[in-house]
Amino acid sequence: MKPEERYKKIYKIYDYFNSFASFSLDRWWRFRAGKLVKGFVLDAGCGKGEFTEFLLKNREVKKVIGIDVAREMVKEKKKYLSAIFMLGDVHKMPFKENKFDFVVSAFLYRNIEPDKFFKECRRVLKGDGRILILEMGLPDFFIIRFFYLIYLKLLEVLTSLIFPKDLGQEYKFLFNSIREFNKGESIKKRFKKLKILKINFGFAYVFII
Repeated sequence: MKPEERYKKIYKIYDYFNSFASFSLDRWWRFRAGKLVKGFVLDAGCGKGEFTEFLLKNREVKKVIGIDVAREMVKEKKKYLSAIFMLGDVHKMPFKENKFDFVVSAFLYRNIEPDKFFKECRRVLKGDGRILILEMGLPDFFIIRFFYLIYLKLLEVLTSLIFPKDLGQEYKFLFNSIREFNKGESIKKRFKKLKILKINFGFAYVFII
């Protein structure tokens, strides 16, 4: 299923998924990641502006543009934020070359085509521009990891019981994507030079490329 179709179904409660899966630590993770950028920033897959809000609190950030493929999410953006929100596909960004200092994404990487995404990032970034990716992962410590996987499975079962079948399947996809992302091996293999910040024992990772 295409991302725009998936998020059209779940956009009203998508942020609750992030909260439940992260024990409500997702806002802290966004805050930490938001402190690592500066200049003119593109928030790719901005949703309703959850990450944008923290980016704007960073005094070194001059301007933020957010794009998202889900029209419903863009419509429900946080209207009090001094950012520009646009409908747009991260695989084909509606911007000219050499425009941004940072392209950032929060909880997006698990749901995109990396080759197309990174190619577009490099196109719209300035020569010394950077990419920041914030994602949920699996903890390092075996015991914590063991119980967290059980917790994710319980959430998956609960959502399948509470929501209609098609919606339950979308949540199953999201839970599985966290397991598959693990510690971000796919990003580590792709880039030899990158900075990695592990947050809360590996429940979240920030990659700066």
